[in-house]
Amino acid sequence: MFAAYSSRNGVTLIEGYGKLVSANQLEVKAADGSSRTIEAQKGIVVATGSATIQVRASNSDYQQVIGAREAVSLHQIPGRLVVIGGGVIGLELGMVYQALGSQLTIVELTNTLLPGIDLMPCELSSER
Repeated sequence: MFAAYSSRNGVTLIEGYGKLVSANQLEVKAADGSSRTIEAQKGIVVATGSATIQVRASNSDYQQVIGAREAVSLHQIPGRLVVIGGGVIGLELGMVYQALGSQLTIVELTNTLLPGIDLMPCELSSER
């Protein structure tokens, strides 16, 4: 699915282990041991993936408790949505559903959204 989407939109997928060697260069080592250096024209997106945390709930509650994988596959836009966790995945999915009409509530344990995220890049990009 990603390959078809990315090729239509000018995205090149390169699999391997990457190492930033400068502000616009990435060295990639492939599974076969070969290496190549890629130079970015505009920027480099680092997408390392993530994992969701399972919320403990009784079996009867699981009809209403879903994870991120299920959230991207809903057949209807929920009228109300409570996102547990103010991390990247929860905020992204919650805000998409909010834009589609859901009433959104985010519950986060810490005193800030995006806990553990270095906000300096966000601050720098907002200055431009």
